[in-house]
Amino acid sequence: MKMSTRKYNYIGLIIAYSILFVLFNVLIFVIFKPWNFEKTACIAAFWWSYAFFTIAFLAQLSSLFVIDRKKEITAVFMGIPLFYISIGYFLAATFVSALFMVLASFKVETPLELVIVLQIVLLGLYLVAFILALLTKRTISDIGEHQKENVAHIRIMVDKVELCAEMIEDQSTKKSIMEFAENIRYSDPMSTKVVENLDKKLNLLIDELKSATLLKDLDKIQLLLREGNLTLLERNKMIVSNK
Repeated sequence: MKMSTRKYNYIGLIIAYSILFVLFNVLIFVIFKPWNFEKTACIAAFWWSYAFFTIAFLAQLSSLFVIDRKKEITAVFMGIPLFYISIGYFLAATFVSALFMVLASFKVETPLELVIVLQIVLLGLYLVAFILALLTKRTISDIGEHQKENVAHIRIMVDKVELCAEMIEDQSTKKSIMEFAENIRYSDPMSTKVVENLDKKLNLLIDELKSATLLKDLDKIQLLLREGNLTLLERNKMIVSNK
């Protein structure tokens, strides 16, 4: 079985990030040489900074697997895409880690509490933004799916009415049916419990319109069109008033 393009991409990302991680480690240990540190406080600051740098690196990598790029809706926090938030956290955590590593290499004793608290604050802010962005994305996605269903429902009603128009030879009646179809097409697609009964009534009227069209009952067609337009008008007004 051939491997999917998506799996190839994931494997490629893991390999690329692994290479970057090795390069970062080479630079860190070649530049700072932590085995030469003498003061316990400097050693502790260095290794805690290194640990948080590693966490930030892994967090940035994991975010690529959490973010589904196939989705139309991007996870965002305060208008910023989640991918850029993860990059921002990685850069901030790396800067703070590098700062304390430099201080440790110059034998400056930094309070360990300061090292840990700053990194935990950065990690906490990132996790909060990450979680809220995913929750927001899911909420918007659910609304989007519901909206799609409503639009599809409107399209089905329009198709049914237009089919009725095609079965009528009388031009005046055909025009009235097409106007009804256009009124449905440009009505508010949002369907809520407030207008649920009106939607059901509208569907029943369209079914009756189809039956009347098959029987060529022009008077009943006009009556159903009048009632349908009034129902549609009432429905749209109720949606607007409840927004």
